[in-house]
Amino acid sequence: LGANIGAFSIACSNFDIKQIYAFEPHPELSQYLNDNLNRYGKNTKVFNNAISSEFKKVRFGTTESTVASRIRNEGEFEVDAINLEKFVIDNNLELPTYLKIDIEGAEYEFFENTSDNFFKNVRSIFFEFHCNDGVNLLKIIDRFKNLGYKLSHKDNALDHNLSHMNTIYLNK
Repeated sequence: LGANIGAFSIACSNFDIKQIYAFEPHPELSQYLNDNLNRYGKNTKVFNNAISSEFKKVRFGTTESTVASRIRNEGEFEVDAINLEKFVIDNNLELPTYLKIDIEGAEYEFFENTSDNFFKNVRSIFFEFHCNDGVNLLKIIDRFKNLGYKLSHKDNALDHNLSHMNTIYLNK
């Protein structure tokens, strides 16, 4: 989720992986993603959708300081957002066993609106978090610990006074 230009998807495609689903809503990044996966990847399918709690249109824009993009109420263009769990079920896709999530602040909405059942086959979750307020992130971590996941993170990653953005790795 948040495939960008496909570096992670390409790396994963070099392993014995049945199917990779890469989600990237930004049209320009998505074009690079498609080109890169066609050239270097295998067993990949690209979806040009943002991740949200529901199926809706969202305004999408870019930050001036990074190549990364973020969803916001105003922006440069409109994209289709999906609820990943419903999308996977409605499209008869394989349930994920690994999730890489870098969706620029929408990770809280994604986790809040995805059932525990959806995560039952997921062995590993690697996600970048943004805007750490010390509460929502801890809710996610507590939830996944209760589901049997172990937590790995960089020192001080969870300290909301120090980390506005960082990564978390959860695995069973």
